[in-house]
Amino acid sequence: MLSGTNFNNKISFLSILLAFSLIILMPANTIAQNNNVEELKRQFDKTFNKMMDDPSNIDVTMEYANIAVQMEDYESAIPALERILMFNPELPRIKQELGILYYKLDSFEMAKSYLKDAISSKNAPKDVIDKATKFLEKIQ
Repeated sequence: MLSGTNFNNKISFLSILLAFSLIILMPANTIAQNNNVEELKRQFDKTFNKMMDDPSNIDVTMEYANIAVQMEDYESAIPALERILMFNPELPRIKQELGILYYKLDSFEMAKSYLKDAISSKNAPKDVIDKATKFLEKIQ
């Protein structure tokens, strides 16, 4: 059995060890997050330039939209996805994503419109219909 003093010393040691670990790990985590944000910005700028050089390249436009969403820059992702729909208006997954992005921006009427279009698309996969339906239920 541990004496009170021995037990308190072990608790104090563990507390100090935990505090020290948090102090050491926090800056590393923050640095990693900052590096990730900087890398995303570099990719975002690079992909934007590629998209401007070849605006009809749907793959590059999709890559740009994906990076914008990762950066939570929905205002940049939305026009890129809408441009994809100009080339092919029968893409239910793109409509669903647009509905979700408008939802995140609290633009519920636009969100409803895209989500309903995604659901009613003749080639909409079940997962798109299910996800769009869940977001529509949140709005209504």
